[in-house]
Amino acid sequence: MQRLARVLCSDLEERIKAKYGLKIVVSAGIGDFIVKEAADSLNMGFLSLSTIYGKEISAVFPAYAVAKLLENQ
Repeated sequence: MQRLARVLCSDLEERIKAKYGLKIVVSAGIGDFIVKEAADSLNMGFLSLSTIYGKEISAVFPAYAVAKLLENQ
């Protein structure tokens, strides 16, 4: 749980969901199943980017996103 919280620049004491009124978690990468479990435990919606971009792109999504930003400049 601490590791996942750090991914969001948070810690276990912060309540980001309530603070910003978050309703859905968007996930990319090979750890989708972990994020889905966390979203389910918080009664939040879940969207895996692998369903949109495929597993190969999802696994390297940060690099893909940067490449797309550079491509559009």
